[in-house]
Amino acid sequence: MRRATQTSESIELAALLAMSGGLMDAYSYLGRSKVFANAQTGNLLLLGVHAAAGEWAQTVQYAMPVVFFALGVAVAHGVRCRCHNIRAHWRQIWRSKWFFWRRWRSFPKARTCSPTA
Repeated sequence: MRRATQTSESIELAALLAMSGGLMDAYSYLGRSKVFANAQTGNLLLLGVHAAAGEWAQTVQYAMPVVFFALGVAVAHGVRCRCHNIRAHWRQIWRSKWFFWRRWRSFPKARTCSPTA
């Protein structure tokens, strides 16, 4: 088995992320209203269980993290579509000052409404 050349592809990082995700889920489930912070499958499962039992307040409690997770995915997709012409690795983008300056200048200018006479 060959050694990973990128840090993002290493088994050590994968294990660290899995452990930290599990710890975050355990903490949020046990200490924060019994919802999962990392595993949306668990939230969907508990949403279905409470919906089938007719416990609507609990159903809404489990629906909120799923809805906001989906909104986060939609925003990330929008950013990806808007920045598709940038030829850089994702780790280089956040470091690059020119990226933020270039994107800031490329946003459409605000149009002012002038009353017609």
